Amino acid sequence: MIIGGGGHSTPTPPADFDMPHDGVLITSVGAGSPQSQHPSITTTEPAPWSAYRDLMTPYGFASFDFVPHEPGGTTSITVTHYGAEVGSPDYTQRDQFVMRKSLRQDRASGNLAGASAAR
Repeated sequence: MIIGGGGHSTPTPPADFDMPHDGVLITSVGAGSPQSQHPSITTTEPAPWSAYRDLMTPYGFASFDFVPHEPGGTTSITVTHYGAEVGSPDYTQRDQFVMRKSLRQDRASGNLAGASAAR
């Protein structure tokens, strides 16, 4: 699957990171016009959860597909990560995983745990 994208901000060079595992956040955009790209305004913040930075595929997003009631009594969320290489506007699937849990019966109310009640 390929998803076309627009222009990207300039990747932050690794030397601009003050500490290992700092995350770069785009907090705003600068002045621009319909004829020129708005520059990204960035900052860094500690990201101790971050153990890997992909310098070849620095842009990405994740999609989340939720299935509330699967056969066998489970619910799941499938997470798919898409990324674009430096200089490319095209996103391709890079990774995918599924989180699944049991829909157990709530003994107090008789409702399925995690399920919303119909109103």
